[in-house]
Amino acid sequence: RGCLPPQSDPPEFAPPPSCRRPSKRHRRTRALMESAAQHTAMLSPRGRSPCTFYMLNADFVRKFAGKNMPFFQEIRDKFANELVEVSLDYTNVVKGTYLETTLAVSHRWMQSEDPDPDGEQLKALKDFLNSPDGKKIERVWIDSACMPQDQPKGSCSEADKKDFKRMLAEVNRLYLGSTVLILLDLSYVSRFWTQFES
Repeated sequence: RGCLPPQSDPPEFAPPPSCRRPSKRHRRTRALMESAAQHTAMLSPRGRSPCTFYMLNADFVRKFAGKNMPFFQEIRDKFANELVEVSLDYTNVVKGTYLETTLAVSHRWMQSEDPDPDGEQLKALKDFLNSPDGKKIERVWIDSACMPQDQPKGSCSEADKKDFKRMLAEVNRLYLGSTVLILLDLSYVSRFWTQFES
């Protein structure tokens, strides 16, 4: 009853729709954003600096004809124009600036050296991007394709390793400030990283 009229008002008074109590989800989101904004003020200079991530053009993913998405190194070598660098500023992350246009994918690796051997995760991703909910997405981040991986073995340079560590340290920005697509299966809830991401 957060919007009841004062006692002096006549009993037939009804609050306008704009005064209705926000939903539980809305209140929780607002509280999280306010908390994050307070945290921003206490961040170190490094935390306040933008962090650059590699992302895929969403249209490339929508139209990709392969069975599964290649690893980062292969995309960089064969599809360099589809890999873009995006700088995520923490203040804009908190404001939700990237929510409509940026998608981060949370999934588990089905095998230790191949996250999606049967292509089911890519199919689910493409289905979402081609749905009404995904039509505004312009950029997609998924770890295997957007962070340097040592696949094939020995292909990771020292610069790649530094990039990986830098992005991993700031990966929370992606899950806080982007739309997150969770590719859920029975083992998802048993993994640390998937729990951190969701």
